Amino acid sequence: DKAIYAHAGWSVCKVLSILGADDNPYLQSTEYIQPLIFAVQVALAKTLISWGMVPDVVLGQSMGEVAAAVVSGALSIDDGAKVIVTRSRLASGDASTDGAMATVEMSAEKIEPLLVRHPGVTIAVYQSPTHVVLSGQATILEPLLLELEADDCRIQRIAVDYASHCEEVDPLLPQLNQ
Repeated sequence: DKAIYAHAGWSVCKVLSILGADDNPYLQSTEYIQPLIFAVQVALAKTLISWGMVPDVVLGQSMGEVAAAVVSGALSIDDGAKVIVTRSRLASGDASTDGAMATVEMSAEKIEPLLVRHPGVTIAVYQSPTHVVLSGQATILEPLLLELEADDCRIQRIAVDYASHCEEVDPLLPQLNQ
């Protein structure tokens, strides 16, 4: 809470205490959601470690990478909070477009040939041998998702306000690297 507050100016504990409210504005913004998830990930890991469950290895994907770096000791909690708060602010501002993401129940090998017909759609995450996450502008991604659904492919659209893990966020790299 202290580390996030130092960089974001708001309290994780306070925001989490109002999560039950249906109209919670914090749950609508990447600027709040990513630091909240980071804080819960680190807190859970630290709790398990305090109970004697010390991992040999930690890993994470996307914001989970930052939490894993903190838990492993590669980053201090302050540095991890700074990274996640900066990342979430940048994503909430400059990256917010008509981005979209979806989990698709299909192997990368089967979906990659379809991406040729849908330039701008990227495999953002290789979740498993049978699942990928696709990312891109909604106007480009949606036709592919509709095509896949018509072929009875299982799709789960992800509620995001920007398309992450694709070229849509490349303009943020110089600011994030500062």
